[in-house]
Amino acid sequence: MRRVTHILIYIILIFTVADVVASPHRRRRRARRARVAFVASTVNSDTMPTVATCVWRELPAINPADDQEFITHYTDIDSLRRRNFSMLYDHSDKLALWVAYPMHSCYLGAAGRSDAWAFDPIIPRPSQMNMSRSGFIDDNGCSTYDRGHQIPSADRTVSRQANAATFFYSNMTPQQSSLNRGLWGKLESFVRNNTPAADTLWVVTGCVLTTAEQPVPLRAAHKTHGDSITVPRAYFKVLLRSTVCGSLPSDTTAECIGFWIPNAAPASGKLTSALSVSVNHLEELTGYDFFPGLSDTAEEHLDPSVWKW
Repeated sequence: MRRVTHILIYIILIFTVADVVASPHRRRRRARRARVAFVASTVNSDTMPTVATCVWRELPAINPADDQEFITHYTDIDSLRRRNFSMLYDHSDKLALWVAYPMHSCYLGAAGRSDAWAFDPIIPRPSQMNMSRSGFIDDNGCSTYDRGHQIPSADRTVSRQANAATFFYSNMTPQQSSLNRGLWGKLESFVRNNTPAADTLWVVTGCVLTTAEQPVPLRAAHKTHGDSITVPRAYFKVLLRSTVCGSLPSDTTAECIGFWIPNAAPASGKLTSALSVSVNHLEELTGYDFFPGLSDTAEEHLDPSVWKW
């Protein structure tokens, strides 16, 4: 009996040592996966949703491929740990395919723009493009790209901590300068203008890397740091809110709207309701299942007049 006990202790020691010497990257990825084990439904939660049964209203259905990773960043607000934003990150293309986040008055304040450009601490550096400086040139020789935020800096001004996370390179894509500084900026302001003081707006911002008209991916190299990143062919944004203040949206109380904008110089810099589309239509264009808790009927309904333009 004593001999069996010694053998068991020896086996436990072997596995313990093996885990200690495992690569830090492997352990970090294992820890992140382990956190995907809880469900949350409020803006105050500090828990990670499950991939299959997530009830964070802003999250699309999550089905990551082998080279993709689901990530959530958190921030501290009023001594509470709150989710800042989540993303589906593609390690091969070196960008987030979508970034999802709640918009609420608690995320807005006087901290301002931090310009804290930095690598995302959750993602291995080789999987990110160094964007400490602007400057891209694509396969066609075009160099009119900005470092475009997916979750805007101005959506997270409650603290420097919350704002600095929006400057992680994982949140950036090569975005046409005239789009970034014009129509896209107005769409971002549209989201903030529709964020009620005492309720929540659920937002998903993302990009597509190929379209029916442009089926071949486009890469761009960084002029200063080298390396390359995939250039989005188009961007989308979907918004969801409830008509009943303080409640989660249902099929009978949901109001949602979508936008689809090519990554090119826009014909007009004016944001109008003519640019809006139904969430169902965006699902057809992107292949994502937005707001999986809603029916297709609710997602097909589009009434731009209820939004503040």
